[in-house]
Amino acid sequence: MSGSGWAGSSSWNDGTWWHWDDDEEEETGQGKSGSQRGGKGTTQMKGRQGGMALRARFEDGTQERTRSQADREAIRAPLKKEIKELKAQLATVQSEADHTARELARNQAGPGREMPSFAGMNADLKHRAEMAEGRVRKVNLDLITAKSTEEVHLKSNDDLKKQLQDCQKKVTSLEAECQQKDTMVTSLQADLKQLQ
Repeated sequence: MSGSGWAGSSSWNDGTWWHWDDDEEEETGQGKSGSQRGGKGTTQMKGRQGGMALRARFEDGTQERTRSQADREAIRAPLKKEIKELKAQLATVQSEADHTARELARNQAGPGREMPSFAGMNADLKHRAEMAEGRVRKVNLDLITAKSTEEVHLKSNDDLKKQLQDCQKKVTSLEAECQQKDTMVTSLQADLKQLQ
């Protein structure tokens, strides 16, 4: 028997296609499970590469202290964009995990018992739920890394502001000394004229 329905066939948005026969106790699955794993691997690889890029971007602390305000803003812009993208990925993965959990709960006959005709599908849904949870943890770690990098950048900005304030104080002090010396020179010139 084929078509839509519990005894027929069903499909999911991720491309996996399931088919059940009335004469078989358990269903058989065909589809793109391999490419699905590849997609997850690609997501994990991109996450790792993004984390490495964030760490490498701020390795040189001395170079960071010499950057101008425009340079620092140029660095902060992609960081903010990356944090926003990570949050969007986290929301997507959490939504997928919730959907998988609902599918699993719907296909269970009761606590600790699974419907015999859905044993294979329940096992697959459990595996997908575990994978989704792993992706959630990975995205959370990437988000924490990005936030830590942003905090380091903000602390560097505070250090630069303090250095600027110290320089301004030194300039003010030097200006006062110059005025005192100018006054002394003027006084000495007046004394010299009187002696002549």
